[in-house]
Amino acid sequence: MSTPAPDAVKRLADRFDQDRKVFLSPDYKEEQLRAEFLNPFYESLGWDMESGSSLIEILESVIHAHVAPLGFTAETV
Repeated sequence: MSTPAPDAVKRLADRFDQDRKVFLSPDYKEEQLRAEFLNPFYESLGWDMESGSSLIEILESVIHAHVAPLGFTAETV
């Protein structure tokens, strides 16, 4: 027997379905994906995605990476 998805996950899935073309566009960036979907998804499962501690960044459990463009997309790989 499986566990039902939290309501927050259902809302995220519904939002994705409503604007699928926007989210699959090459103009939709990874940082936007993290902010609008991934972080809320993991937070709904109880993960601390914004680490409110006063530790310096290198010692925190959540470190935000800076992404450099690689010059290709999933469609060209």
